[in-house]
Amino acid sequence: MKNRSLYDMLVQHQFHIEQYKNGLAFEFRKRLPKLLKELRILFKEVNFNSLDVLSKKEFERFKRNIEKANNKFFSAWLVYISKELNDFMMQDLKIIKAMVGNHFNESDVPELEELKIEKLLSDNKIENREKDSLIPLIWLQNEENEKLWSYIANSILPANGLLVSSFLSGLKGYSANLILNSLNQSYANKENTFEALKAIVGTKENNYKDGQIRKITNANDSINDTIVQQITSQLEVGVESIVFRKYIWNSVMDFRTSNICISRNNKIYIYGKGPIPPAHNRCRSKINPVVLGKPGKEESYFQWLQRQSKDKQDEMLGSKKAALFRKGELTEKDFQKFEEKTRLSSDDFASKLISILTP
Repeated sequence: MKNRSLYDMLVQHQFHIEQYKNGLAFEFRKRLPKLLKELRILFKEVNFNSLDVLSKKEFERFKRNIEKANNKFFSAWLVYISKELNDFMMQDLKIIKAMVGNHFNESDVPELEELKIEKLLSDNKIENREKDSLIPLIWLQNEENEKLWSYIANSILPANGLLVSSFLSGLKGYSANLILNSLNQSYANKENTFEALKAIVGTKENNYKDGQIRKITNANDSINDTIVQQITSQLEVGVESIVFRKYIWNSVMDFRTSNICISRNNKIYIYGKGPIPPAHNRCRSKINPVVLGKPGKEESYFQWLQRQSKDKQDEMLGSKKAALFRKGELTEKDFQKFEEKTRLSSDDFASKLISILTP
């Protein structure tokens, strides 16, 4: 059995990262009813139909209680998501080191053992000899969790110029501002408590897409997706720059692709001297090492799937869709919009290692 190419491993790796992002989005939505319940209880405690019947003092007290409920919920969420992203970071590091290690595996059997820098040095397989472009994270080899997370949490996001830690913790204030501003509007417009709550939660007839909670949910997804891409990009650079000198920027090309990612797609950079994803919020772009000085050929996800084994197609698409794919009943047009509904936890993501390494 031919050993799998590093490029193919990295494509599938990004596929599972998108599934992990879905898992984070689902977890937030699963916890959100707790906040909504608290808000509804506080609104029921208001004895008047119209908010403007409340004195300014009473209204300010009501807003403070709403803000406390908001802050309590998002403080708990921040504790959860910080630990979850930390766990993902360590699982992703193991996978990236295993992928790069298997690039040098001369056996036909995938090695689950991670990249060993000392072995590569002794075997003279280090391609990258320029010190100014050699930028491995010093904690990668020993996997010092706290130091590595501190490095990433204090890294600046190319997407928006914010520190990862600030971007992550900012959701609490963003949510409070949206909810309190909505309350102020309802108060000024003499709306009743039902209308005021509806403006925050949304309406059933519009599938709750018209309230402030929907904006907050979208912001949460954007924050998490962007930070996950930052984590995996930082880890990739840290591992790959030990071994390779150059990388190629690969963008997911569909109707959602941004102008900046279109402009960078398939461009080659030197590690430590070029941009890395995320280029913008919710960026899905990925870097791939230029192996032996040769960039990989440009191909779409559809073309990539065509090169994969039957088992791999079944795994990536599901057996029914894969059968249609092999019959030619699905064309490239059916893959112009990349959509992946599967959800993965960090443990689920870690379990994909053998699959990623196997052709």
